[in-house]
Amino acid sequence: MSTIRAWSPAMIAISGEEIQAVFADAFVMSADEAGRFVGHLAAHVTRRDFRFLAAREGEEGGDGPLLGFIYGYTGEPGQWFHDHIRAALTQEMAEQWLTDAYEIVEFGVRPEAQGRGIGGRLHDALIRSLTSHTAILSTRQGDTAAMRLYRRRGWRPLLTDHRFPSSATLYTIMGLDL
Repeated sequence: MSTIRAWSPAMIAISGEEIQAVFADAFVMSADEAGRFVGHLAAHVTRRDFRFLAAREGEEGGDGPLLGFIYGYTGEPGQWFHDHIRAALTQEMAEQWLTDAYEIVEFGVRPEAQGRGIGGRLHDALIRSLTSHTAILSTRQGDTAAMRLYRRRGWRPLLTDHRFPSSATLYTIMGLDL
């Protein structure tokens, strides 16, 4: 059994190495690459409507190992992702999807914990807590477990074959009407 809890910026700060390890495992990357993610996370905790939910092994107290996490905030003009996606969408789509949009920034579950419903529970707990009109995210393009989870929960593609600067990976930008 796993327990899902919201974490404060202070809890995130003292758990940086553990978060970094989950990120490296979930996204199959080096510790250095995952360390850059933790640096971004430290800056993101100050954003409007920031939320970070963590899944730990164990009941009630959830004091076992960190299994996964999801986090985001309300996107605003002047923020990198918001501005990058705005430039890629039509004016009409940008107004519909980016006005009062909650951005799911990162979402990862350790590979050995996948298939146990943890990702779905993290996703649903975060979505239930939102007051925004829409939510947006980016995910690697293809028939992935993440893409299947998003589609089952009503997300729809807004952009496909999208490349972020300095990345060869193709992404799908998805939106959810809340």
